[in-house]
This record gives sequence, structure tokens and C-alpha cells, in this order.
Amino acid sequence: MRTVCCITALLLSVALVPAWAEDAKPTTPAKETAVSLNDTKVTNQDGKEVTIGSLQGKKGLVIFQYPKADTPGCTKESCGFSEENPKYEEKGYAVVGLSHDTPADQKAFKDKYKLVLTLISDPKGELATALGLEPHKRQTAILDASGKVTQVIKTVKPVEHPADLIKELTK
Repeated sequence: MRTVCCITALLLSVALVPAWAEDAKPTTPAKETAVSLNDTKVTNQDGKEVTIGSLQGKKGLVIFQYPKADTPGCTKESCGFSEENPKYEEKGYAVVGLSHDTPADQKAFKDKYKLVLTLISDPKGELATALGLEPHKRQTAILDASGKVTQVIKTVKPVEHPADLIKELTK
């Protein structure tokens, strides 16, 4: 039984590492066979309930999770995604920020930095878990247009991640 567990653990740990993430932990195609999350309801920065599907781009959705709004690393990453957003849209991807902050905190963060992105609140980490992310960690999930998670990036650098990820998505 122990051999089976070790082999299973080894197989689960094998994944693709993006070329741009030299020191990154492996990305995983976690939940690739999961049901669509498009009907999942979330609360945006305005306190409005929306579905994941309503946030989708033509090709998919990038959900970057950050630990806390208006902190240095989270601000750099969020501003980077906001600046790179036209490139994501051009490639058919929408980008959404996710944290455990309240909608009011998300709204203040968005307004302060003039972010063009939708920010969603996940106070209990339920969406993060459904996406295959560890709640409250800086990680990213990529969903295809059908709302299925196709990739989870467990380790990112806040400054480089927005520009590097769009390059990776367009390969």
C-alpha cells in the first residue's frame, strides 16, 4: 500500500513548469476534468453577485489570487495585470483579481490604483479551493472558455507575473 501511495504522490507531483518561472514550483493541470465553474456565483468589488461565466473572455479567464489588497506585492501584481489587460483581451482572456478582502476593501483598492479589472471577494476561500488554489496565497488559475480550470500556477513573482503569463498564454 505504501508503494502505491508513493507512486501516486510521485505521479501527482509531475507537472509542467513554465519556461519563465525558473524558480517556480510546478504548475498543475489541476481540476482539468472538473465540472464547469461558469455558473459559480461570486461577489465583485461593487458588492454585486455575478457568475464566473459572465467574467469570461472568448478563450478563457485568468484569476490571479493575491493575499491582501493594497499591500506592496499585491499592488504591484494588480497594477501589472491592469496595465497588461489590453494584451490579455486581445488574446481572448479576461483577467480577474481574487482575495479574501471585503467587497468594500476591493472597491477602495480598485479606485485608489485605477485598476481596470474586476476584483472578487472570497472571504472563506471557497472559490480558491474550487479553483485548486490555496486560499490567501499568491497563485493563479487559468480557466478555459467552458469554465474548467486548465492550469494552476502555485508560485508567482508579483512584478513579473502579469507580463510573463501573457507571453506564456500566447505560445
